[in-house]
Amino acid sequence: MLKSFTQLFHALVISSVLLLIFWFGFPGVAVADELSKDGDRVVTLTQ
Repeated sequence: MLKSFTQLFHALVISSVLLLIFWFGFPGVAVADELSKDGDRVVTLTQ
């Protein structure tokens, strides 16, 4: 019983993580891209 429960729990965790990546992945990539651009700008200003 316990073993099947942990397997079910792992399946739920994995699927929810994949769902989060699917929902927030595309905007997250865009945000990370913007942040890296800002970071490059800061680096060029400080040099």
